[in-house]
Amino acid sequence: MKVELVVCGAYMENCYIVGNEIEVIIIDPGDNADRISSLIGNRKVNYILNTHGHIDHIGAVTPLRKKYGCPFGIHIKEKLLLSDPMRNLSGFTGHSIIVDDADIYFNDNDEINFLDDKIHVLHTPGHTEGGVCFVFKNCVFSGDTLFNMSIGRTDFPGGSYEMIIKSIKEKIMKLDDGFTVYPGHMDETTIGFERKNNPFLR
Repeated sequence: MKVELVVCGAYMENCYIVGNEIEVIIIDPGDNADRISSLIGNRKVNYILNTHGHIDHIGAVTPLRKKYGCPFGIHIKEKLLLSDPMRNLSGFTGHSIIVDDADIYFNDNDEINFLDDKIHVLHTPGHTEGGVCFVFKNCVFSGDTLFNMSIGRTDFPGGSYEMIIKSIKEKIMKLDDGFTVYPGHMDETTIGFERKNNPFLR
């Protein structure tokens, strides 16, 4: 399995292309649809999967969905963010983004078949009400829940500091130390490093 990174847009958001030389999924395409497509090349796109519905994570969903004709999935509690620019924060930028209804609405512990394995969906509210992390093989794609030596913001609508700490401690930190964490911004890390060093988890 290969994980490829495209840093997107003014918010420096991490979009991940995950898969092999034949088929991939796209996680959190926030912007720069052409750059993402260029990296994908002729490979089949099985899914677009989003950890949450903020502007910096959904900006390229519509053009990529149209290009590849693939299903788009997000947690059910993010549904309103897709259709409401004020909720997804794009309304504050002067460039409102609206995304059509998802094809798949996740719930906690859902599973998605991919590459003869399963992607596990962990509902990790706190940054948003419907934030999720995707666990696949020895990796966790943590969106804006857990960062390298930090955590996601909780001052946006639907955010909760108490809830994000609970999500991280009771869901993400249950994973083994060797899991690689691919966050929505900044550098990758590991569960073991964050368990020992993240100041918000002490």
